[in-house]
Amino acid sequence: MNFRVLFSSPPLTGLIVMLTVIAGYMAANGTSISAQEAPWPTPPPGVPFTPPLLQDPVEVSAALPGSSTLVVFPQWPGQIPLVPPVPQTTLVFESTNEHPPITLVVDAGTADHTLQIRYTPLAVEDLPAASQGRTLLRAFLLEPFDALAEPVSTAFARPMKLTIPVATLTGAGIQGDRLLVALLDAEEGLWRPLITTYYPGTNTLEVRLIAFDTIALLQE
Repeated sequence: MNFRVLFSSPPLTGLIVMLTVIAGYMAANGTSISAQEAPWPTPPPGVPFTPPLLQDPVEVSAALPGSSTLVVFPQWPGQIPLVPPVPQTTLVFESTNEHPPITLVVDAGTADHTLQIRYTPLAVEDLPAASQGRTLLRAFLLEPFDALAEPVSTAFARPMKLTIPVATLTGAGIQGDRLLVALLDAEEGLWRPLITTYYPGTNTLEVRLIAFDTIALLQE
């Protein structure tokens, strides 16, 4: 005599019934059941970088009297996704007046050709006044050129870090967190504030630039 035992699991049976109902509902509404494919990488990597073919030497200098010009050669940052630290070029522009030098850090991959970056100090009295009770403390012009001293109009692939020392100002009683950096909107004659970070430990301001133009240091 053979005995056959039937085993039934209520929780498993209920789960099967629920899945059957869901599948039937989705089939009736034209919806298929499939595994969701997660995008990779996350977030999207952005524009891929290509190794620069040639570091063009500077054939024509973009320097002018009263300004200083420094050169950035193209660098390949590596494969995407980028793993820090990304190679960088640090430029220090000495001022021709009483203001301290500024520092510009250019990441590899910012441009695919040689850049000449020209720094020119400007007199604040020759520029539009700041609005909303702000005071114009310092101004300068940053301009990009290629190896032939032709202006560069293409957008940069990565933002550049600009650092401005303000120890002289804070030593004179100006609050560092009341200082900000702005770009001049030449068409409107207005100063457009940038996201500005003040570091009390080093008495510096830091902003990220995606383009060059007339830049000013303002006091709120």
